[in-house]
Amino acid sequence: MSTTLDPDGRPVFVGADVVLETPGLTGEAEILDTAGPGMRAAENTTPALEAAIRSTGLFEQLTLVIDGADEVPQPAGTLLRSNARGEAALIAEVPGPGDGFHQMLLHVDEEGVATWCFPEPVDAAAAEIVHRSGDRRRYVVPKHVPRRPSTGTRGLFGYLGRKILKVVAFKALELVGGVVGEFFVSRWEQAKRGYALRSFTPDDYATEGGTPLGGADWRALAGGRALLFVHGTFSRAHSAFGQLPRDDVVELHQRYGGRVFAFDHPTASHTPDENVRHLLAAVPAGMQLDVDIVCHSRGGLVSRDLVERHADGALRVGNLVHVAVPNAGTPLADPKHMGTFLDTYTSMLSLLPDNGVTDVLEIVISVLKQVAVGTLAGLDGLQSMNPGGTWIAALNGAPAPTPAAAPPPAPAPATTYRAMAAEYEPTDSALMHVADRVVDAAFESMRNDLVVPTDGVHSANGSPRFPIDGPLVLPGSEGVWHSGFFGRDDVVARLHEWLPGA
Repeated sequence: MSTTLDPDGRPVFVGADVVLETPGLTGEAEILDTAGPGMRAAENTTPALEAAIRSTGLFEQLTLVIDGADEVPQPAGTLLRSNARGEAALIAEVPGPGDGFHQMLLHVDEEGVATWCFPEPVDAAAAEIVHRSGDRRRYVVPKHVPRRPSTGTRGLFGYLGRKILKVVAFKALELVGGVVGEFFVSRWEQAKRGYALRSFTPDDYATEGGTPLGGADWRALAGGRALLFVHGTFSRAHSAFGQLPRDDVVELHQRYGGRVFAFDHPTASHTPDENVRHLLAAVPAGMQLDVDIVCHSRGGLVSRDLVERHADGALRVGNLVHVAVPNAGTPLADPKHMGTFLDTYTSMLSLLPDNGVTDVLEIVISVLKQVAVGTLAGLDGLQSMNPGGTWIAALNGAPAPTPAAAPPPAPAPATTYRAMAAEYEPTDSALMHVADRVVDAAFESMRNDLVVPTDGVHSANGSPRFPIDGPLVLPGSEGVWHSGFFGRDDVVARLHEWLPGA
């Protein structure tokens, strides 16, 4: 049975245990019937979200929907709630998760825009009303009702046009010495995001895992200039570069004599420097490779670390193509904007092909679990992109490399930096309009691609290697977001221009 919301903000009960306070909002709320273990058929949840929830150890406590929501004016002087982003909000009070468990809430609005919410502390001595005894949690949830009609039905939840509030819980990790002894993210990445140097052929570049490089592969790579692909945050080679047209991958293979490979690596728990050390350790002893690199997002920081801090290593880089790289960091990696970062990825994944979506949702949920327990420790890979952090400051403030007193027999060639960036502006997707509005609040006045600042990819940042000359900057009218580069003809044409091959 549904319950009518009270636009004056008086608490209403939905079922026996859920309480809503919805000042300025009308509509009908109900708790969905359970259709099976952990999921609810009435909301038509996508297989990708179902799989990600199961594999990350979440279980669903309840799902509540609000149909026919509409915002109504409030009398002057009415005290309204807002969330940390300043958005008008409703209050949802739900049963707690039980001893030994943590809880969070996923809100998906009428257009499919996702917001993860964490419980507010409830102080029984404060003026806040606890409507039921026992373990309770209160959430501040955006109440905004989009005025643009949805342009499609694709989303984490198949049925759009209604607000969905899904309460999920997960088991707490054991504590060692008063701190989390095993981090959610590092444990997940160790199991599913291990290090690998893999094939990147026209037949397997869009396939997870590829073929691990063996002795014969390394000998072939050493036979001339090679091409290396380095993916970015929450990604793998097949998902980051899988949009490349097959014919163009064939062309690159011909240019490089088949010497094309990719580096898979963890991006959230390990720093770029740790990534590079694993990369160099995988190269057979005594071997040196001449390579060009195409890198996306955080993969550019890994590549810069290789060039600027390990120039005497086993890889000598000629051309380095930065695509949407946070060379000056990104505000979304600032701890105060971490929620926006995770909401953006969750929402935008609704628009992407299924290839790789479940894996990315899994790592996003793993990071969310860590945020929910109140610690960012162990997220060193993400914090490397924090513009106010020490890692990016050290990279951009480091002096130019000093030539050795006695030149080595085969000096490393100079590396040429290239860059591609985009300024994202919404085109025809209602979901992307709202995602853009939410993200722009974190970026303030900076142009951005929903994840990194546009100008930060190529502009001066304190490093003597910047600015990068002649960048390709896609205008907002093209509607290209952070992960939308590699299926475009102009991007592929520039890769062919900048990558001469062997």
